[in-house]
Amino acid sequence: MTSSVAQSRPARTDGGSPAAEGDLVVRGLVRHYPGGAGVSGIDLTVPKGELVSLLGASGCGKTTTLRCLAGIDTPTGGDIWIGGRAVWSRRDKIDLPPERRDIGLVFQSYALWPHMTALENVMYPLRARKIRRREAGERAQRMLDLVGLGPLAGRTPDRLSGGQQQRVALARAMVYQPKLLLFDEPLSNLDAELRETVRHDIRRTQQELGITALYVTHDRTEAMALSDRIVVMAEGRFVQAGSPRELLAEPASPFVASLLGSANLLRGQVDRVTREAGTAVVTIALPGGAKLRARAREPLPAGSQAVVAIRPTALRLSADLRLSADGEGFAGRLRDWYPTGPEFEYVVEAGGTTVKVLSHTDLSLDRGDDVVLRYDLASATCFGENT
Repeated sequence: MTSSVAQSRPARTDGGSPAAEGDLVVRGLVRHYPGGAGVSGIDLTVPKGELVSLLGASGCGKTTTLRCLAGIDTPTGGDIWIGGRAVWSRRDKIDLPPERRDIGLVFQSYALWPHMTALENVMYPLRARKIRRREAGERAQRMLDLVGLGPLAGRTPDRLSGGQQQRVALARAMVYQPKLLLFDEPLSNLDAELRETVRHDIRRTQQELGITALYVTHDRTEAMALSDRIVVMAEGRFVQAGSPRELLAEPASPFVASLLGSANLLRGQVDRVTREAGTAVVTIALPGGAKLRARAREPLPAGSQAVVAIRPTALRLSADLRLSADGEGFAGRLRDWYPTGPEFEYVVEAGGTTVKVLSHTDLSLDRGDDVVLRYDLASATCFGENT
C-alpha cells in the first residue's frame, strides 16, 4: 500500500528519539517565504541504504526541502536528523552548518575545480578532512574506478565530456562515505543518451556503497528508474509516497496519475457502481454515449461526475470493432499517429476528448479509421471530479 506521507513511522527503539528510525528523519519541516511559497509540515524517513526521490513540478518545494536538509536554507520550523544526529531543531536551537552535517551534494552544475585533475577533484574533500595525501589519492582512485573513470584520472575538466564531469562530481560526493547523499536535478544538463548512462552509474554506485540518498527531480523517468520510493510533491506538501510500482498501480489522484505516466483523463458521469472480488467497479458514461469501467478509488454515488485515469501504455488499439466480453473497451476514431523512436504514438478521439496510446508495434492504421481501445480493468482508476 502507498501512503499520503513519505513513510509511516516505525516503532522507536531508543527511548523516544526518532533519530534511530533512519539515516534521514524529518519531522514537521516548514519553510515559509514572504511570498508564501515553500514547504509546509513535511515528515520524511529514509532508512539506511535507500534512495528516495522527491518528484514534482517546478515550484513544488522539492529543492527547498533539499536546501533545508543541506543547511543551505534555514527552515521556519521542524526537526532534522541525519545519521542519528540532530542537525536542525528550532525548538532545541540546533543548526549545524553544511560542513558538519555529514552530507554529499551533487548539483546540476558539476562545480569541479578547473585547474585540478579528476583525481585531485575527488581527493579534495578528503584532503579538507585532513586525510593524508597518499591515502586520499588511493581512495579517490578507487572511487573513480567505481564510476568507470579510472583511466581518465589525470584529465582536467575541460578534457572531459559532460557525462564524465558529472561522474567525477558523483565520485567526489561519495568518496568520504557521507551519511546522506543529496542530488538536485543532477542530469538536467545532459543529453538523453548521457542521462541514461549516468543515471545507471548513480544507482549502481549508490547501491554498491549502501549510501542513503535523496534525489530531487521533475523527470518521472529518472524517479522511476532510480528510486526505492518516490514522494510526489505539490504546493509544498507531500501528496503521495510509495514504490514506483505502487504509485503506478494505485495513484491517489488524477494529478499523481498524470505526473507519473502522462495518464489519459476521461471525464464523465457515474452510471452505476458494482462490486467484483471485493473491489468497487464504476461504470462511467462518457460524452457521446460511450461507457467504460474502472476501479473506484473512493465512494462515488450514481449521477456524480468522475475522472478515469488510464496510462497510454495500458491501452491496446485495434481496428476490430467487436467489443469482447472478456475485457474492457470503448470506441474511438484515429486522428493521428507518428513514430517516437522505439514506440508509435496514436492519437484517438474518444469520449469527447483526445486519448493517447503508445505501442511498440506499427499497427498499420490510417488516419480516420474507426478503432476500439481495449484495456484491463486493473489499469483504469476512477476518481471523484474534485479529488
